Amino acid sequence: MVLAQNDPAQRGTAGTRDESEPHPLVTLGVGLLLVVLCIVTTIAAALLLIGSMPDAQP
Repeated sequence: MVLAQNDPAQRGTAGTRDESEPHPLVTLGVGLLLVVLCIVTTIAAALLLIGSMPDAQP
């Protein structure tokens, strides 16, 4: 009976709490996506600035 009480499947609060929390893999994926997006945006902005500069050659 002690094992049945400690089983997470028997307790409703543990099941609902685990379902509401985001999975670590999903959180890691979203974070990695944001980092890649920031890097790509920075590179694109730098290329636009370099391309819009007038040539310094006389």
